[in-house]
Amino acid sequence: MLYFTRNFNYFTKRGIRGPKPVVGIGNLWELMFTPVAELKIKRFKKYGKLYGVFEGNRPVLKVGDPALVKEILQRESDVFQTRRDVSNAKHPIVDLIIGKRGDEWRRMRSTASPKTTGQLRALYPLIRQSLTELLTTLTAHVTHNKGNTVDMNAWFERYAIDVLARTLFDTNTGAYTDPNDPFLVNARRVYRPPLWKIVVTLLVPTRVLNILNIKTETDDRAVDFWYEISQNLLKRRKQDEKSVGSGLKSTGHELLSDNELISQLFASLNGGFASVASALAFCCHELALNAHIQDRLHREVTDGLPPMDAIDHNNYDL
Repeated sequence: MLYFTRNFNYFTKRGIRGPKPVVGIGNLWELMFTPVAELKIKRFKKYGKLYGVFEGNRPVLKVGDPALVKEILQRESDVFQTRRDVSNAKHPIVDLIIGKRGDEWRRMRSTASPKTTGQLRALYPLIRQSLTELLTTLTAHVTHNKGNTVDMNAWFERYAIDVLARTLFDTNTGAYTDPNDPFLVNARRVYRPPLWKIVVTLLVPTRVLNILNIKTETDDRAVDFWYEISQNLLKRRKQDEKSVGSGLKSTGHELLSDNELISQLFASLNGGFASVASALAFCCHELALNAHIQDRLHREVTDGLPPMDAIDHNNYDL
């Protein structure tokens, strides 16, 4: 087996351990045999909470020490200001906000993000309505399938995409009852791309990918779906400036172009679907394993609240 001698020295001369990279693909080959989470745990145990890997020719430092993560994200945030490119594929719209740096990135994010409690309060009834539908549908599912295992991550994916659809795209979904709902299907396609495409877009230069008409590392059909949905939303917004619940109804959006707004919607989808579902699923998993913590959490949440049947569930302040 051949190795990148020069690149491998990049880490070894800094006293950082890690698996040896293979010529042409680095350490990406391991992803073909081991899930990402298991692979990271395996490497942490073998090399410690700080190790180096290669994505093709690109050295990547993996940090798993909480103190060091805090140092990087907080105390040294002025040094580590931007995210790294996760792919050599470049989409003219999807990657617009990801490709921005410095003041341009701050302009887009600050303009498109809610700035007041009033804006968040206006969206709360939509979120609450979706949560009510989740609990109703999930309760019926569990009652009908007693004794069977429930995939909570899948249910939280439904919840996440339904909330995003209501608050960002000003529409409802059938995600809770229809496993083939287009919003749900295309959100999952975005975050479950084929492995070959991930590897290709990491290894092949951008100019070659452009020739091959590969512009994203994910499913092109899903990207086209979200792009069309975003375009339709902008058209509706221009026709009706009083559209209720639109995630684009924030002061200052006149400072963003249509393409920048669509890119912002993709970024919001990126931050609000898989990560939210995973966080909720892991939370439920830990609470299920630690019943005493679950009981304590329930007491703290309900302490001081009126009886459940007397609560105004649309009250944002509660």
